[in-house]
Amino acid sequence: MLRKIIELSPVPVSFVKFIPSMMGENTICYGRYQYADLYRECIDIKKGLRLQEKIGVLLHEIGHAKCDEDGCICASKNTWKGEYHADMFALKWLLDNKQKKALGIRMRHIKNHTQDTNIYSLAALVTMRTDLWAECREYVKLSWIRKITSRMMRDWL
Repeated sequence: MLRKIIELSPVPVSFVKFIPSMMGENTICYGRYQYADLYRECIDIKKGLRLQEKIGVLLHEIGHAKCDEDGCICASKNTWKGEYHADMFALKWLLDNKQKKALGIRMRHIKNHTQDTNIYSLAALVTMRTDLWAECREYVKLSWIRKITSRMMRDWL
């Protein structure tokens, strides 16, 4: 699955031990898309993440790269719209490809950003008000309910 996702990226993907955060020294950074004008155009993903986390972070960063490739105005500025577009790209791909575990982890990550006071919190709040978020929430919830129901049925039989 990870190879398939890496092939979506319009730029090279690297897995690295440390990614400096742009949000301050006490902030952990799991992934970063570097624009060509900064150094070299690439995506860096922190080593050591669980596969499902890695998938969500990688898709989010690919969302940034796709915006840049398409000439989206958000790509040239560090704004909430860039984070929103990247989140929407990741959520849509995960939902379309029925990656419920990675989708649930990504949704939790986005929801956690609502506690921040920066561009990530605004992007998270806007994302959580979309129809796509509602579809994702329903899919994750239904899959959880189906799993419990099938366990109960198995135990009863």
